[in-house]
Amino acid sequence: MSPEQSGRAGRAWPIVLIVVILALTTCCVAIMNRRSAEAGVETSADADWPMVLLQHLAFFVMVGLFAWHQRRVLVFLIKLAGCNWVIGSEIMLLLAIVYGAFGGFGVPELFWDDSTMTVGVAGFSAMLFLELAWCAIYLADYSRPTRSQHRRLEWNRLEPFVVVSGLPRLLRMPTQNVSPLWQLGWFLAIACLPGLFLLALPAFLPAVRPSSDPRVVEWTWLAGLILGVMVPPILLVTRPISFFVRQLRKGFGKPMAPDRSGAVFHPRVLLWLLGSVYVAALIADRFQPKWVVPAALLCLLLAMIAVAVAYFLSFRSRTAQVWTALLVLTTILLNGIQTYDTCYRGLAPYYPPDPLHRLIRLPSPFSSSDSNTPVKLVDYQEKKDVNRAGREAAVQKRTAILDAWKNSVGRQTGPGDPASARPILVAIAAAGGGLRAGVWTAAVLDAIGNAVPEFPKHVRYVTGASGGMVGAALFVTSRLRAPAAGGLPGTPPAVGGLANRLSNDYLSSITRQYMLRDLPFAIFPWR
Repeated sequence: MSPEQSGRAGRAWPIVLIVVILALTTCCVAIMNRRSAEAGVETSADADWPMVLLQHLAFFVMVGLFAWHQRRVLVFLIKLAGCNWVIGSEIMLLLAIVYGAFGGFGVPELFWDDSTMTVGVAGFSAMLFLELAWCAIYLADYSRPTRSQHRRLEWNRLEPFVVVSGLPRLLRMPTQNVSPLWQLGWFLAIACLPGLFLLALPAFLPAVRPSSDPRVVEWTWLAGLILGVMVPPILLVTRPISFFVRQLRKGFGKPMAPDRSGAVFHPRVLLWLLGSVYVAALIADRFQPKWVVPAALLCLLLAMIAVAVAYFLSFRSRTAQVWTALLVLTTILLNGIQTYDTCYRGLAPYYPPDPLHRLIRLPSPFSSSDSNTPVKLVDYQEKKDVNRAGREAAVQKRTAILDAWKNSVGRQTGPGDPASARPILVAIAAAGGGLRAGVWTAAVLDAIGNAVPEFPKHVRYVTGASGGMVGAALFVTSRLRAPAAGGLPGTPPAVGGLANRLSNDYLSSITRQYMLRDLPFAIFPWR
């Protein structure tokens, strides 16, 4: 360690100042929230704008101090992430989501949910992905063909940045003559430190945190981050993969392989790690499904992409890279071919076989027709000469339904001549937007139905798309259940009941089904 590096490592006053600013800001927020709670005043961003301004100011000051203290390390990491731009983009995407990016789609709420269990698991998953991403970058650089580009992460180049970060002086651990395993550990420490700092700040600053929960400090988020930080040292010390391989060889009676510490730097270790995480997710989904939250599955998806990119870059043969890329593209194209279609009852014999059956004669349970000539159902209907009669019958049926509705509603008394008044016809058009649109549509229609009891009788048309249509359908069916149960027609449910019924967690089961069951079999076109 040179004197210049030793002096730089000793200047830790920015870190101390960051801790002081963070402690004072958190105490001020806690005191103000306690006073507001004692006074019975609901806190809001508009009413507490001085505290919001204080938190944002403290945030920028702390980030600036940290960036100044770690400026050499940050420049090194930014250049390294730029050379591995796919994995670097994933890291930036995760940090952006944690700070509120894609809020219109509700993505940040996956991490900052009201449930403390969800917040803790999300923090653990975010930190684990951050470490796995930097480990993938390190192993990709370690396995990079030396004939095309020299390694950037050789220890003689990496050690100065480790020393400058101040961690060796803080932990009182040497950086000279360390094993390759500890070199990887030091790299993960300095690479994950900025990400850990940025992930931890929102837990102390409610104004920065994209969450509606009034908790001053998200302790479960911090606990998840701490557990995530502890994983790499445990894995580096225990080396469970090597232990598992030795036990397998011992069980099959094969000679024990020599203990090679350098084997941990092979890119296939990433596949072992990712497979272990995936198996752990499957086990948790089997026994504790609540632990497998959408935020954790999102981090798992990002980890899959990072591992795939690192493994692809580790190929030393250009030919292997080209053939692998062609194989992946072919698999994606085959996966994009739809192997099924909507089939109307009674018209199945007129449907063509699925595209894969026609293309490569692959048997599929989705189509039973042997004809290779697609049949246009519109032409089939015209040949049967049923168009005109069908349209006339449909018009007559709709007219009869409209007359029955008019008779049930009756004439309405309005301004002017009462005899000329027409019944009020209500048409509902609900916009799409997933579960949020469904909850909003159900809440609005429920409020109107409670305020105007005659409103459901005048609804004649309900149209829309996606989640809005689901909310409208829930409103209609809730009004039709009352007569069947012996109540009066149009009897509304409890106020707010529809929105509460529709606002349950439907996303977790869908994401678990997709990530843990559908995605592994997505490469098979006959799935």
